[in-house]
Amino acid sequence: TLALQLADAWMQCGGIALVNGQEESPLQVRKTTKRLKMKTGFIAGEDRLIPTVLGHANFLRNEHPGKPMLLVCDSLQTHDDGFYANGGTNSMTPVRVTNMVTEYCKEHFIVAILIGQVNKDGKFAGKMAIKHNVDVHLHMSIDQKPSSETFGKRIIKVEKNRFGFSQVGYFLGMNEKGLYEDGSWSPIVED
Repeated sequence: TLALQLADAWMQCGGIALVNGQEESPLQVRKTTKRLKMKTGFIAGEDRLIPTVLGHANFLRNEHPGKPMLLVCDSLQTHDDGFYANGGTNSMTPVRVTNMVTEYCKEHFIVAILIGQVNKDGKFAGKMAIKHNVDVHLHMSIDQKPSSETFGKRIIKVEKNRFGFSQVGYFLGMNEKGLYEDGSWSPIVED
């Protein structure tokens, strides 16, 4: 939801946004955009191979020169870099995908959001090399402590920021229009 809202806002500001998803079908994405009453939208794709995704990004950049570009890949673990001819993947595939996308971003001055996955305990699921290769790592969770003031709210915290302050967090509420900021704190104090 948050990535779709960001892509819609990016387009509203005059940019180009490509949301490439493997987690949901384009029909599911369309239903979400309708539910959230998004007015501008974005370009949706469902390619598995990152070289194909980057090819589509090149096409869009050429069709819309001078417009800032946003690329969203959901989810990192479902994309493939094409390293194995038979279409196989392994635990290093998300690392290679991350490297390909970040190198592309540096070369063409675009912004990418790579949505990863978490384990059952809510921790980042993936190799640390992924975190080391990105500029900013955000972690989203839901407060599940019934005694907490923020019980049920989504919490997004900046765990790494190559360009500035990290360990700041935001509470996000959810309504029929999607996610919205509902407070912040800094620095994060762990229980």
